[in-house]
Amino acid sequence: RVTVVEKADDQFFGAYMHNGGKISALVVLGGKENIEIYDADIKGDLNTIAKNVKINEINLKGDFYSLVDDLSVNTSNDLHIGGIIGNMEDYVENIKIVSAKNITNGLTADDTNISAKNIDLTAGDSIGEDQALNMELAEDNKINITAVNIANLNNTGAKNNFDTVNANEVIINSDNDVNIADLNADKLKLTTQSTNI
Repeated sequence: RVTVVEKADDQFFGAYMHNGGKISALVVLGGKENIEIYDADIKGDLNTIAKNVKINEINLKGDFYSLVDDLSVNTSNDLHIGGIIGNMEDYVENIKIVSAKNITNGLTADDTNISAKNIDLTAGDSIGEDQALNMELAEDNKINITAVNIANLNNTGAKNNFDTVNANEVIINSDNDVNIADLNADKLKLTTQSTNI
């Protein structure tokens, strides 16, 4: 059975899947223009839907999910990334995440954590240490990565345009070209299906 679903300009489509995708539905979601969160202590997962999301200090025990266009997170705690995808477009326009500790993959090894164009990640310890952070890259992307210890990334989509990569150990797996303007690492493991590095 097919039903036409329409939405207003301030709404967007969301997909609900259950039972491994055997049951699914297209739903209309309404979101706020801006969400700001300050000094939050959350025991489970956090789901945000807005054009702009700004988080300043969060102690999140679960995973972080967001449908957003511009995201800024600054925390002194670990941040477990579930899924961050675009609100109005397929990709988030700008993501800036700063964690004094770790930025981790809160999903399985194959699920996408971030779909974005401009990505700036800074961790006081590591990014994707135990399991690579999976990023789907938009065209004309710009990526900045800084971690004291390990930066472990698995990138798909458009070619990888890194402005800076700074970490003790850098692991990058990509299915496309990898361009790095400024690299500072003691160890580098770069795997790509492309012939252009």
